Amino acid sequence: FGVSGLEALQPADRDAFLFGVRILGSQLDDRLKREAPLVMRLQKLDYNPTDFQVEGLTCAVIGLLANKFGIPTPNIEVGFDKPNNRYTFVFPELD
Repeated sequence: FGVSGLEALQPADRDAFLFGVRILGSQLDDRLKREAPLVMRLQKLDYNPTDFQVEGLTCAVIGLLANKFGIPTPNIEVGFDKPNNRYTFVFPELD
């Protein structure tokens, strides 16, 4: 499994992207053992910086890979911290 194009991302965006991949790690590894190797090539990342939270990128990567490979999505608790005007995310523990 490989990912190219991450060098163009800001460090926090790169970390969030890879965290999404790692959350699905063992399920993705099992799936790829039965199929061809996977190489992801990130060409462009577009988002509105006004309301962007890097955790949303993690969720997007999880959703993309889960949908593509038929992997169940993990439970991610999402809430809203009104005083700080930010969403909160509780991701599953990594093995």
